[in-house]
Amino acid sequence: MTADSRLRLSTSEDRAERYRVTMSVTPPRAGPYHDLRVLDASTGAAGAMAAMFLADYGADVVKIEPVQTGPLDGDPGWLCWDRNKVLTSFDPAGRHGRRELRRLLAATDVAVFDRVPGQLEADGWDGATLTAAHPNMVHAWLPPYGTTGRWSQLPGDPLLLAAAAGVCDYQQALTDVPVAPVVPTLTYAHGALGATAIAAALLERLRSGQGQAVTVTGLHAVAAMHSSVMSRAPGQIIPRRKGGLGIPNYRVYRCRDGQWLYLGTLIQPFFLTALEVLGLLEVMVLPGIDGDFTNVMNPEFNEQVGARLEQRFAERDRADWLHALDAAGVPNAPVCSRAEWFDGETVAVNELRVGLDHKKLGRVDLPGLPVSLSATPGAIRHLPDDDHRFSSGDLWNEERAEPVRPPAPATEGDEAPGFPRALEGLRVVDASSFIAGTFGPALLADYGADVLKVEPPEGDPYRIFALGFLAVNQGKRGVQLDLKDPSDRQAYLELVARADVVVDNLRPATATRLGIASTDLHATNPRLVHCSVSAFGTKGSWAPRRGFDPLVQALSGLLHAQGGADIPMIATMPVHDIGGGTVAAFGTLAALYAREHTGQGQVVQTSLAGVSVMLQSGELVSYRGRPPSPIGGRDFAGPRAGYRLYECQNGWICVAASTRDQMSGLLRALDLLESANGASRAELLAAEGTGTLASVIARKLAPLPTEEALDYLSAEGVPAARVLTRAETLDDPWLEANRFFHIVDDPVFGRCKLVRSYAEWSRSGTSTPKPDASAPTVGQHTAEVLAEVGIERLG
Repeated sequence: MTADSRLRLSTSEDRAERYRVTMSVTPPRAGPYHDLRVLDASTGAAGAMAAMFLADYGADVVKIEPVQTGPLDGDPGWLCWDRNKVLTSFDPAGRHGRRELRRLLAATDVAVFDRVPGQLEADGWDGATLTAAHPNMVHAWLPPYGTTGRWSQLPGDPLLLAAAAGVCDYQQALTDVPVAPVVPTLTYAHGALGATAIAAALLERLRSGQGQAVTVTGLHAVAAMHSSVMSRAPGQIIPRRKGGLGIPNYRVYRCRDGQWLYLGTLIQPFFLTALEVLGLLEVMVLPGIDGDFTNVMNPEFNEQVGARLEQRFAERDRADWLHALDAAGVPNAPVCSRAEWFDGETVAVNELRVGLDHKKLGRVDLPGLPVSLSATPGAIRHLPDDDHRFSSGDLWNEERAEPVRPPAPATEGDEAPGFPRALEGLRVVDASSFIAGTFGPALLADYGADVLKVEPPEGDPYRIFALGFLAVNQGKRGVQLDLKDPSDRQAYLELVARADVVVDNLRPATATRLGIASTDLHATNPRLVHCSVSAFGTKGSWAPRRGFDPLVQALSGLLHAQGGADIPMIATMPVHDIGGGTVAAFGTLAALYAREHTGQGQVVQTSLAGVSVMLQSGELVSYRGRPPSPIGGRDFAGPRAGYRLYECQNGWICVAASTRDQMSGLLRALDLLESANGASRAELLAAEGTGTLASVIARKLAPLPTEEALDYLSAEGVPAARVLTRAETLDDPWLEANRFFHIVDDPVFGRCKLVRSYAEWSRSGTSTPKPDASAPTVGQHTAEVLAEVGIERLG
């Protein structure tokens, strides 16, 4: 043996010993996925977050970082998104890197990629190639946009996605302009959706013995976040203009002391009580309102109602109004900053903030787990740091027992068109209402589960928002039961006895009073996974309260972040409702995966408050000296001159110059290099979105047609896209090319256009509901479903 070979052996042994020592002092992995390996080969936040969810719940996750980068490079959010992972660095395009990537892929259960279409195929890392080579692998691809079409080759960027998919034009604005979202909630939703689809594929693998390729695109995240508004029914008129603070029963109001509150009276009983507190019941008899609550939301009349409420709220300080509204049980919330929320009681007592020590940064506070599992909980064990960085050659060399799986069924060809959908055979009782509780079951239905929508005789109150209800309940079966009636309650428990999952959003006192709390359900069915979705968690002074998405936007600082110092501005996407439903589905699937090993059910709990920290995870990570998180402003166009929305002759475009080279390209494209005035490239890149340079760029772009402006920018390598308007969304060629919508035949509204799916599968059939899979009418399938459990319902 030569001296060089002895040195290499010694170095290798030292590295291996360091790996063993480090992992021995790191808190052990536990949770439903403790037996799984995950290779995170993503480069963006969405893919990293999908892998983070699996790591949080026990998976052994190896993250491949670009050479010469680390978790302190770029967004502080990487300290959250790469937590619980082991880090390694190599170039997958190099000879050594390709060999190491092949070795790691052969040892993994799940591989996560997020490159744009064509790149994985060119390198041989696409789903078809890798699942053919490794039949047990779950290959998860999270491309930043779609799988095809004009914008899908753009470099990943949340503002470009929001612009190209129409989200910017749906954002609330005081004037008729598109708005740039301050917080990349689409990215965070994309990551959570990716994790949920992976969880479904892993559960299916236990049944079939096979992995498969799963695709969750940025457009799937848009479909989820905008499922309740991106829809069309025959005769529906889409408003051509927008502007203002929204409908008077569901918006912000400024009080006498200059402080803001959000009035969250989504349904009539709450609004009437609020009017009584305000002394404004006469509003309901104004001309045009005529006693009809739906007229309050009519654009033709809501301005006069809003003006009356504005005047009344301005007569007293916010604290007075909050006390009066709380005493009457009216949903409301103060508008707070991010810091007030993250430092506050609800986050603290529900363990939604975790502090860990970092050798270079000191104490780092980051968001906690958004969903809890009673029997197989997750944990945040360590930060991504140099102590958890290793050479790829030191990883996954030890032998391990393969999970026991059934033999794969015989199939012909590469595809199995008749193979059951991912969750086929799973029965879910959806006893929730509105959006947050019911969106989790909507995802499970989309993946193939048999979801029973249980409603009281009067139906889900959310039915008043007809197309929104249709979108988040398509593909379910409808059961009408009055849980206050003893016989109906017994019928409900019969459904529970034969179900795999129950999802509800009842407050604990209500569930206990009705005899359907977790203890009652598990006494009926010990294998049941019971998922509870609340507004503000299970602890703290806010826990008993009713809550809707905008109230959590107000409390969590999202409204303040979007509107800045000017005026709180809401995200028109129900971000916490959809985020809460998504993590509820993930937690449910993780619990079902654990049940395959333990034979026992458990309780899964999440809340809008819990998901609020996930949906601002990058913004809430805190440590001494961290750069401030971004804050928007009135009708916010974007934070920097090279990264914002601009109006052209016939529409708006989004420019996303995120590097110095791209910023130089932007100035060249518009013949503005002389406008640099000696500024460095770094200074130009950092130029404010409302500053002098932004004004110069705006004047250059204003007379140009959008296509001409995009051509100029493309020629210089500047990422840019046209801002899709709300009126164009339902017929946009790019969305159509990516099969964003489908048609359902609804018995009430006729042929409706709704968002189609939230994932695509290579083997588990298709994620598309049947063409007639509309939402059920109240109790539409009651007799059919009860007969399946041996109950004959007459009449």
